[in-house]
Amino acid sequence: MTRVANGDRLALDRLYAELGQGIYGYLRRMGATPEDAADIVQEVFLRIWQQRQRYRGAQASAWIYRIARNARIDHARQLGVRTSLSIPDVMPETFESPEQSLAAEQLGARLQAALMTLPDATREAVLLSRFSPLSLDGIASVLETTPENVKVRLHRGLSALKACLEDEAND
Repeated sequence: MTRVANGDRLALDRLYAELGQGIYGYLRRMGATPEDAADIVQEVFLRIWQQRQRYRGAQASAWIYRIARNARIDHARQLGVRTSLSIPDVMPETFESPEQSLAAEQLGARLQAALMTLPDATREAVLLSRFSPLSLDGIASVLETTPENVKVRLHRGLSALKACLEDEAND
């Protein structure tokens, strides 16, 4: 990121190769359609280039995910609607049997429904903790809160998910 901040376009390409897919996955899990997520990823890297002089040597991935989060929020605001959550790539695509495939699909649907019951801030903390390379401090930076608050969100979110999935299993 330091090379990007100094105007190195090749470093931006390398950064895109390293983080583009992860940011795309984050956007999809937060509710962006595949087309919107791809557009937002492009917007993220455009913003990185445009704002490169603002980078102050902090954890690069946290700075970039914060840009992605803000771009996602801006995009949702422009749409004026809340998008639905999508959980792609959580489950493996190949299974030994059709029964395993069906069970994985059902678990994915249950997980998606359980995640939608969480407040946005809690859901985002859970998803960043599980599907991004960010540390607790990095997640706190992205969410513009403290690591302690992230821990609280994670505890509440994971407890709620566990309870929701257990309740569904007992029905």
